[in-house]
Amino acid sequence: MAAALCAALLELAACSDKEASTPQTFSNTTDPQWVHQQNPPAKVALVFIHGIFGDTLGTWKSSDGTRFFDLVEKDNDLGPQVDILAFGYTSKMIGTGSFDIQEAANRLHLYLDNKGVLGYPAIVFVAHSMGGLVVLQELLTHRELLERVPLIVFYATPQEGSQITTIARRIAENPALEQMLPADRNGYLRTLNDHWRALGAGKRPPVVCVYEKQPTYGVMVVPWSSATRFCDEPALAIAANHLTIVKPDRPGHDSMVFLATKLKQYVLGRHLTAKLETPDFEVEDDHAVLTISNPEGMRAARLVNAGGTTLRYTLAQFPDSGLFVGPGLGPDDIPARTTRTLQFVLIYGAKDAEYRFLLTSDAAPSQQVVVRIPNLAAVQAARTEAALAVSRELTAALSDERELERLKATGAEGGEAPQRLAGLVKDSIAKRYPQLSLSGQWLLSADLLNAVNWPHLAVRALQNAERADPAIAQVPSVQRLASVSARLAGEPKVFANVDIEPLDLDVAQAETGTNPFAAAGAPATVDHLARRLQQVPSLAAQGFSLEGDLKAERGDEIGALEAYRKAGDLQMSPSIWQRGQEARLQAPVHEDPGAGHGSASVEVDRSKTGSEAISRRALREALVRPIPEEALNEEDIPPP
Repeated sequence: MAAALCAALLELAACSDKEASTPQTFSNTTDPQWVHQQNPPAKVALVFIHGIFGDTLGTWKSSDGTRFFDLVEKDNDLGPQVDILAFGYTSKMIGTGSFDIQEAANRLHLYLDNKGVLGYPAIVFVAHSMGGLVVLQELLTHRELLERVPLIVFYATPQEGSQITTIARRIAENPALEQMLPADRNGYLRTLNDHWRALGAGKRPPVVCVYEKQPTYGVMVVPWSSATRFCDEPALAIAANHLTIVKPDRPGHDSMVFLATKLKQYVLGRHLTAKLETPDFEVEDDHAVLTISNPEGMRAARLVNAGGTTLRYTLAQFPDSGLFVGPGLGPDDIPARTTRTLQFVLIYGAKDAEYRFLLTSDAAPSQQVVVRIPNLAAVQAARTEAALAVSRELTAALSDERELERLKATGAEGGEAPQRLAGLVKDSIAKRYPQLSLSGQWLLSADLLNAVNWPHLAVRALQNAERADPAIAQVPSVQRLASVSARLAGEPKVFANVDIEPLDLDVAQAETGTNPFAAAGAPATVDHLARRLQQVPSLAAQGFSLEGDLKAERGDEIGALEAYRKAGDLQMSPSIWQRGQEARLQAPVHEDPGAGHGSASVEVDRSKTGSEAISRRALREALVRPIPEEALNEEDIPPP
């Protein structure tokens, strides 16, 4: 019985080339080491990992002294392209101190780091028996390595456990034996299986397997049924036992041919470093061109990493107005063999037909990119129509008495109604531009809200965009939009983690352009929208501001001034003050030196208002100016 048990242990380990009759502790004392490394290093590191009771070097040596490593090194196709590391860990048949699978994996990672393997573009693991389970545990613990492992090769790895361990654990004091019991009563293997499968097919490196066809001392240690669970293609049978399956003695041995074939199929000849491809850019002279030809004013562009390691990119020198990009400028990473899609979007007030930026990466020289809009007028017309569609949908929403009552119930100080109104704008834009990301839809909403002189709501929309994608706050054109919103609303803080540079008030006002809700040709329903908003305490200021813009556009400066005054009384802001001043300068108001605030003494030095902070009280006092009774008709002033 003792001899049979000893033979059984040798079957399981299959790692020593020493005779079974010779008393041994089967304790690996050979340190991990490079057995072949070029100068400069190759791009592929081949890491050999033995099984239980194994030896760093002896596991892989045939009876005539030929080592698996040497066959790889001498192969004309493989040798020049790979470096070879032999890894070992403590695994005793007799005595204490053996590593379990997690402990062996921890030691593996230590030596991958120490020997510089973690710096290789590609790492291929060649594992025997329990060594395969050590590899899986290492990659589940350090998932950042997954994308740089193009292949795992298993030689007789007990993926379902092994019946022989049931016998072996009776006389061997090795904790790893418990982890290689048959899977139906092995919680470790079941958990390992679940975690490995949970990675998903796109994240897991391919696993290829061979299994033994000959018994070892009369026992099949790892038959097909246990050697194939994690394999991504049909496993190969090899006419060898559990010991000799990793001891090829010639180049034509099936074990050597299998490794060479799979390395060529999965690893060699492929791009092992990052490789940037830009299929949507057209090369023109010394730069690339991205054309936005659709009237929607937006275009998706792909950045493809066709290589085998992570690519890092940045969009530098990006324009500070007119053009958005999402999900951000970077620097950002694109994993190996992965595509990143960027969305380029013109803002409502875009005035230029070309925009330029620099695409930089660690995989290619920097490239100047020109974003070209051949029909800017069509884009502007489509945006105007989209804005009018938003106004119609807002009017329809607020015409619903239940919706109106819900908004009114939030009170004058509540933020629910403003957030709801901004959300209605975003929802309308999302219907027209479903291809846009959520952050992009909020950005277009903020742009439109500024244009209709609702900058407080634009600030909310920008904050929602940041919550959807924090990187968007780093884009210069988004920061510019936020600067406009902040200045017009009088709210210096917009983003949670990005400070905004102050902007001149006149510049901010000019960038918003004409209110598209109030422009010539605006539907009559916009008047109804203004009146409905005036009925909601926390949205009344937006309603009077919209009324002011409508009357200003129709040449009714007196009516506009009165509407702006009411808006300012409810929610004073620099944009309301600016519009009120413009209306006052156009209104036929008679100067009366003795009329207090109506006198010339309250004329504002316009050269200072754009660069100096204006208090709410000062703004209100500058704007609230008596209008002569004869110039007003009570019927022209709608009730508040």
